[in-house]
Amino acid sequence: MQFFPSVREYHRVYGITTARLAEIRDRGLYIMHPGPVNRGVELCDAVMDYERSLITNQVENGISIRMAVLDWLTPGGEFPKQESYVAQQRASSKLVMP
Repeated sequence: MQFFPSVREYHRVYGITTARLAEIRDRGLYIMHPGPVNRGVELCDAVMDYERSLITNQVENGISIRMAVLDWLTPGGEFPKQESYVAQQRASSKLVMP
């Protein structure tokens, strides 16, 4: 008895396959993943080009959050105030949510 599935079994049972992506597309769902992506294991390659994939946005925002937390944790770092964060996001208009 095998306790851990092979890569192929994992993808077939738990991953977003091409067939699952077609169903997701038909239902108009969004796909999120914090990254890094294990292509062919967790997600098929087509997911990255899916029009409702939020993976790139999620990865970019995750990097910014981790950088802010590390800055805050270093001696002399300050936790950013919400007002300044909102003002920065409005000014840069890079934060795009569907």
